[in-house]
Amino acid sequence: MLKHLEEYHRPRDLRQALELLHRKEIPTHVLAGGTNLVLSKSPNIKAVVDLGELGLDFVETGEVIRLGSMVRVQELVSNPEIKALANGTISEAAKWEGTYAIRNLATVGGTIAVSESTSALTALMLVLGASVELNGESDQKVPLEDLLDRKGKYIASNIITAIEFPNPKGWGFGLWKVAKLESDEPILLAVAAVKKENGKAEDVRLALGGVHRRPMRVEEMENMLKEAGTLDEMVKVIPRLGEMISPRSNIRASGEYRKEVAPVAARRALTMAWEA
Repeated sequence: MLKHLEEYHRPRDLRQALELLHRKEIPTHVLAGGTNLVLSKSPNIKAVVDLGELGLDFVETGEVIRLGSMVRVQELVSNPEIKALANGTISEAAKWEGTYAIRNLATVGGTIAVSESTSALTALMLVLGASVELNGESDQKVPLEDLLDRKGKYIASNIITAIEFPNPKGWGFGLWKVAKLESDEPILLAVAAVKKENGKAEDVRLALGGVHRRPMRVEEMENMLKEAGTLDEMVKVIPRLGEMISPRSNIRASGEYRKEVAPVAARRALTMAWEA
């Protein structure tokens, strides 16, 4: 637990936080909720910069939803404005990120930065088309998909300050997870979103967790689902999802098992989204 830590900083100014982070003489890391960092045994963590005093715990709703990176995951569970979005799936996905105690420590920015394979919140943010605001040598906003593909480039020298996505009104959402017990971490999860017009799908999005090193959208299947148009036709093409993924095996489940249950989870998430 950070046995090699020499310095702890809690700046009140973002510029000061960045100056500390960019120092060459001592390896310095960002401390958000700390649920992952404090468990690290790395000898390279000599200093941390706590973001708790930078005012990054805001929630803004409207045509665009903005979540400060220091918003606690539990806030997404309990905030009435968030619960009213995406037919409650943002709050539900946040519940899957850990126990109540963990959710009260973990932050939205930290969850995105770590992007564990079975993170329901990260998978949902992909489906929502989220972007991530970064402050560093130059301020920038990057699609979440890009950040997850090139975390080393973006996160090493920047601070995540916010996550934003368009208000998802007009869309239906569904979440489904495969787990031994309801309270367990998912073995695999599916997140689906459907936008309908005149009884047909205008747009469809699908993300999976637990099949790759981080949650991923399956664009090939999304295109097939859009072409299918109706739920009855979508259900007919969903079984092909197993051909499009190459899940890894671990102590919790084999890759073959994940390949087998992925279409089932996707079908159930898609049905929920269609009926929302």
